[in-house]
Amino acid sequence: MAVARHTKRDLPDDLTASGTLSARFTLSMPDQNMQASLSGNGETKNFVLKSALLNSDLPLGKIQMIAAPAATNSPKNLVAAPARLEILPFPVPLGLPVPAVASGSFRTDGYNVALQGDGEVSRIMQLARALGIGVPKFQLKGSAKLNAGIGGPWKGFTQAAATGTMQAKNVTAEIPGLNAPLKITSADVTLSANTVVLRKLAASADFLKLTGTATFPRHCEEDQPCASEVNVQFDDLDLAQLNALLNPRLKRRPWYKLFGSNEERSLLATWQANGKISARHLTLKSLAASRVDLDFTLNQGKLQLKNLESELLGGGYSAGWLVDFTADKPVFESSGTLSKAAVAQIAALTNDQWGTGQMSGSYKVKFEGISPSELANSLEGDCDFMWRDGQLRHLALDGKAGPMKFPVWAGHCKWSPQGLIVSESKLQAAGSIYGVSGTIKPSRDLRLEFVRGDGTAYQVTGTLEKPQVAATPAGRTAEASLHP
Repeated sequence: MAVARHTKRDLPDDLTASGTLSARFTLSMPDQNMQASLSGNGETKNFVLKSALLNSDLPLGKIQMIAAPAATNSPKNLVAAPARLEILPFPVPLGLPVPAVASGSFRTDGYNVALQGDGEVSRIMQLARALGIGVPKFQLKGSAKLNAGIGGPWKGFTQAAATGTMQAKNVTAEIPGLNAPLKITSADVTLSANTVVLRKLAASADFLKLTGTATFPRHCEEDQPCASEVNVQFDDLDLAQLNALLNPRLKRRPWYKLFGSNEERSLLATWQANGKISARHLTLKSLAASRVDLDFTLNQGKLQLKNLESELLGGGYSAGWLVDFTADKPVFESSGTLSKAAVAQIAALTNDQWGTGQMSGSYKVKFEGISPSELANSLEGDCDFMWRDGQLRHLALDGKAGPMKFPVWAGHCKWSPQGLIVSESKLQAAGSIYGVSGTIKPSRDLRLEFVRGDGTAYQVTGTLEKPQVAATPAGRTAEASLHP
């Protein structure tokens, strides 16, 4: 094992072995143009691997090896296959009643070892780390069926490469940055030289359930990107539940400490990843969207959502989002469009049917914080809207009975901590055109002014549910404009 540590990269310094090796081999080269010939056999006795990464010693016991002769020379090819040392199948206990089985061969140019069978995932991960193979650095519990190989060249002080497949069932992963364990119901795992690929993934964390595929790097060089690739689908994605899962301030129990780290940070602040996310249904409190699709990139604590498309409020929603998690309070920026949304559904969010019609528009906003009050008090941005075939069910102007109906109301608006500020807007109704400006506060209190083409002004206060109207005749409006 001391020779192995000086030959292969990333083997732990404390990897040692006990036991004995008894063997008799003969090496000969009858002709300088031929490969060396190796014959003989040997076996180990009481062979035990030891390392802190194994948690407990791994007894391998009796391992038999036999020399395989070199391939016969061909007249067309004077370089024959080199002699090799075959490792006969031997049991490898991996935490289950029936051990896995390993076999392999050693050649002058390299080595390979195959491992097949069932094992505890935690024990498989411990063995991989002890053999210098890059695996995720978090706790795993459950079982898996393994069909993998480990191999590589002797020269160059390279890391051992593991390839193969693993079928995981009912595995629990405790991942730093998640406030609940990730339960993997099933997954087909493919091991390649530098990645772990999960296909047919079915998993859950608390009430969130997902399916899809994911690719994770097994080890990363300092000068190379180290990003995971994720393509997952949700049937129902609740953003409040997702926040409870990812927000370190909402942990419901003391979190574990891994690898000497006492720092508790959100997974969003530490993970590098990109890919696609889709959800049949997405909810944020009383707001619901369906058929959600988006591309995402997460790098150095900054999350970018691109090409977001969904059905929202009876219409279509397209947007992009950028969220910065590197500061104490996350910063959100977004721009997007809403097309043909049902105003009745917007009104239903306030528990009152104050309006109907279709709303389209675009927006750009920025805000920061974690609590609803922090988000509302930092909100700023711009928007443009067009409300067609609409009505304000509780509002009446010109002494007419409500509701107030209009074919179109369009204009510019601003988002602010004080509420939605409407300006430069025109409303067409009952043969008249009104210029509308003012503020709709977060409390739904109104401070709006409707100015008719002839100068008559209507001051609308109260709330969306119970607006109050005070009219100023045209003559007095003109007089007021001369005497501010």
